[in-house]
Amino acid sequence: MDGRERVDEASTVGRRGLRSRVPLLLALTAGPAAVEAAVLSWTANRSALGMAPQAAAANPFGVFHDLRWVFVYHDSWLSFTVALLAAIVVRTLLTVAIVIVAWPPERPRPAVRRLAGTGLAVTAATAFALAPWTSITVAAGATALSWFSIGAVLALLVLALLLQRGPMTGAWWRGLPPPGAVLWAAVTFGALTVGGMVVGLGPGWAAVPLAAAAGAVNAPLWQALVASAVLGRSRLPRLPTVPVVVVVLLLALAGSGLLARSGSRAAARPPPALVQRDGDVAPEQALLYVGGYDSRYDGSTGHLPDPAGRATLPVRRFSYAGLDRQGQPLPYSPADTHQPLTRSAELLAAQVIEVRRRTDRPVALLAHSEGTLVVRAYLDDGPHPDVDAVALLSPLPQPARVYYPPARARAGWGIATGWQLRIIFGVVATTGGSDLGSDNPFARSLLDEAPRYRDRMLQPVADVRMIAFLPLVDALTNPPGPDPRIPVVVVPERHAMDYGRARTQRLLIAFLDGRSPDPGGDGGYRALRAAGAAWQAPSLAFSLNPVWQTRPSPS
Repeated sequence: MDGRERVDEASTVGRRGLRSRVPLLLALTAGPAAVEAAVLSWTANRSALGMAPQAAAANPFGVFHDLRWVFVYHDSWLSFTVALLAAIVVRTLLTVAIVIVAWPPERPRPAVRRLAGTGLAVTAATAFALAPWTSITVAAGATALSWFSIGAVLALLVLALLLQRGPMTGAWWRGLPPPGAVLWAAVTFGALTVGGMVVGLGPGWAAVPLAAAAGAVNAPLWQALVASAVLGRSRLPRLPTVPVVVVVLLLALAGSGLLARSGSRAAARPPPALVQRDGDVAPEQALLYVGGYDSRYDGSTGHLPDPAGRATLPVRRFSYAGLDRQGQPLPYSPADTHQPLTRSAELLAAQVIEVRRRTDRPVALLAHSEGTLVVRAYLDDGPHPDVDAVALLSPLPQPARVYYPPARARAGWGIATGWQLRIIFGVVATTGGSDLGSDNPFARSLLDEAPRYRDRMLQPVADVRMIAFLPLVDALTNPPGPDPRIPVVVVPERHAMDYGRARTQRLLIAFLDGRSPDPGGDGGYRALRAAGAAWQAPSLAFSLNPVWQTRPSPS
């Protein structure tokens, strides 16, 4: 037998050995997903089921999965440190075991000790690189703002292109990855997204088998990834790619204040004109517009004039500063929108009464972004006989899903994450000049009174007709929760949309006239939010946080 025949025989034996290890690889990938789904089903935490397929996912997706649990579920600095170190060690052991089982026969496998050392270094470095972005996902869980979630996922994808090959090669931090590794990073992200959606949409009894099946999909992905990393050739091997990209992403995060400044300018603009087109019936209600975070009002007209000069419906403005002695809304600045939600709700109650007195007409509330929280608090605080309709524009469907204590606290759920967010928002504020609200009164009232808002934003209120216009991006970044019991219209826009588009205006005027979509909303809404569930932070259970026990959810 010549040398070539011996190589072919060895390769054949190696491939047979790899096939014989497939059951073990399936167990290593499907088992953790099934266990996590079982625990979540047992604890009734179905909103996080979309994360289960990532329990044995390739780097950095598996590390991102672990960090989100650690960043939400710790109640002291000690528990955060212990949980973070434990997560790094367990993730390293699982990754090394999977790499050993999935190693291709064409190359000799390094010693287990060497793989363990490389795996530990890669896992720790990945946790460091992902820490600020994990904090951002927690901020998304607190505020339900979609642009937090989008920024974190984009950073994760960039890092995935470089870090997926890490556990298999000692040169993981330098050079450009082989094209195959880039391909499998994208495929893995897609598979985890689809897997999370399938688990989230399935019936409760099927959560564990569906999670196991979605986790098992990681097995061939691991095989392809390990083969591409081991057998492929890196380009520019001397370039310190990972450190450079991590620094660039941090600089981008620090400079995102420019985007925040742009968002603040958009929020400060008056709402658009509500055009009365041919065939439209003028609503019987007086319209009161409740602006969002960082909005402002200069005391002039309630809305922008129509550029085409068409007839428009009168829209009055709610003021976060209250009313003057003549009962007119006072001018307010963006800082006034940072007050506690309960205070804003009290001001809204007074202004609704005044609008009803002046017009002798029922009031319809058009609430935008933060304004939807104000309206929710107002509707839940007491009688509201003067309001007969509410339109939620860019509502925050699942806010207050997480917690972090005030800066003065020495312990509390999410304490380490809260300090990371203070540092991040402080840096961002230096480039944007916008208070993103890690500790302002608005943020604290939302965090401390979570039972008033979480799971309730898209639920009905007695004697009030309601509708929600939800931007597509928000639907994708809104985690599963109770099905909406008011009509939901998904519109192809980003967060902070208003009623400027013609279709939205037609639907809004029809709703005010008494016509609306069937309850239950857009048929694709449930699928959209399930698709994004894999990349959200898990919700903190109400029963765990003593702060929330003194603030029961309204009946």
